[in-house]
This record gives sequence, structure tokens and C-alpha cells, in this order.
Amino acid sequence: MENQTQQEDLFDVEIDATAKSLIRDISIWAKIIAVSAFVSYGISLVAAVMGKTELESGFAATTGKASQIASTLVGVIIGVVINIFLFKFAVEAKYGIDHLDQGRLESGFSNLRIYVKILGILLIIVLVFSVLALMLVGLGGRG
Repeated sequence: MENQTQQEDLFDVEIDATAKSLIRDISIWAKIIAVSAFVSYGISLVAAVMGKTELESGFAATTGKASQIASTLVGVIIGVVINIFLFKFAVEAKYGIDHLDQGRLESGFSNLRIYVKILGILLIIVLVFSVLALMLVGLGGRG
């Protein structure tokens, strides 16, 4: 029974002025990061479309340009989806703190949780492919 009371007390945590200030600051920086990422994605798309390929004419140049645009577009789509959750966290958490709205604050933290989960999954995928690439390089060097 005592354990249940401790758990209930844990989830009835009140947010004091210091915590409010910290959450407000975190939300401001999260918004700055998300907006900077969105601007960076826009610049990447423009650079991919307007940039020159090594070969100026012919089928190889067209194919190289198309693959460059496609890979940039895939990266931009993934980045935008990820950073939308960070931006939603920033907006919802700031509103929740400023207007004492528990639901919006929880929604903000839920978006932050999703953002961190996606980053974790992508990190694991990149690490697995990196290890596989190193193993292939190692096996290729022995042949």
C-alpha cells in the first residue's frame, strides 16, 4: 500500500517556477533548432535542384542529377517529419507552461518522446549499416 502511495505522489509532481522557466527555455531552443533545420532543408533542396553535376551534358549527367535530387528529397522528407515533432513539442510545451494547460504540456512531451524515439531508431539503423559496411570492407581486404 505504501508503494502505491509513493507512485501516486510521484505522478502528482507540481511544476515550480524554476521548472517552468527551464521548460520555457527548452521550448525556445527546440523551436530554434526545428526552424533552423527547416531552413536548412529548403536550402538543400534548392542546392540539389540548381546545382551542377560533374558532367554537363548527356545521359549520365541527367541520371546523376536525378539521383542527387531523389536522395536529397528522401533526406529532406525524413528530416522534416522528425523535426515536426520537435517543433510541436516546442509550441505545445510553451503554451502549456504559459497558460497552465496540463493537456498541452503532456502533448508537448509526447511529441518530444516520439522525436527521441525516431532519432534512436535511425541511429540504430545507421550503426547497423556502418558495422555491415565495415565487415564487408574487412572481408574484401582479405580476399
